[in-house]
Amino acid sequence: MSSFKAFTQQLSLPISAVWQMNSISEYKGKEELFTHQAPQILKALVEMAVIESAESSNRIEGVTIDRERVRPILLQHSRPRDRSEEELAGYRKALELIHRKYTSIAISPATILELHRLCRYELGDAGEWKVKDHQETSERSS
Repeated sequence: MSSFKAFTQQLSLPISAVWQMNSISEYKGKEELFTHQAPQILKALVEMAVIESAESSNRIEGVTIDRERVRPILLQHSRPRDRSEEELAGYRKALELIHRKYTSIAISPATILELHRLCRYELGDAGEWKVKDHQETSERSS
């Protein structure tokens, strides 16, 4: 015990860092306990987060879907009925890739194209770089 005491006396950590490390350790223990004692609650929270994320992200893009269809498309892999549902299903596929390979996925042009392909549900320009400026297209249509 004396060797540990001597070692800790040589360290000069700010007290705030010690408190932060203690909090991290405490919360890590709580997370492990929660994971083992209530996995169904954790699963429900993950599902809720996926639904809210997908729905909000797609709403930002102007994609709206009947609330009753969101869960079946995202969690039960129901077949999309229209373009909006295809976009939601594509978002699900991209999220699945990220969650499956988060430790090894490289941030690269190939990954970006793959995520774009998945999000666009393999339609139109899916998985391709933009070739025309958006402003160019808008000016011609007006």
